Amino acid sequence: MWVFVALFLVCGTSPTAAGPTAPAPTAPPATPRIKVTGALDRATVEPRILQHTEALASCRERPEVALDLELEVGADGRVTRARSPKFPDRAKTADCLTHRARFWTFPAAKGASRITIQWR
Repeated sequence: MWVFVALFLVCGTSPTAAGPTAPAPTAPPATPRIKVTGALDRATVEPRILQHTEALASCRERPEVALDLELEVGADGRVTRARSPKFPDRAKTADCLTHRARFWTFPAAKGASRITIQWR
């Protein structure tokens, strides 16, 4: 008891005065590299992807983990397939990315497209 009081008087604060430590905010990934083949063009696709960048940051297990995502988009603009490489050290990241990307939509086009996205 006396030790605690002495530390409080010397330091000027109690151990719990600051409250619980908040988790460090997850920084959004850097601007992605985007490659588009097929009916859609990069100028159409890029703004759609950038609007999801911050949400994808929560998929990152560790800040140094690269994010890779491949999408196939049908002529109706819906994602028909989402794939991310599943390396042993980033399986949860890959699952999170593909789950979120399946709900993205793009403008309808005259045919299908393939989009490759890389965040480093």
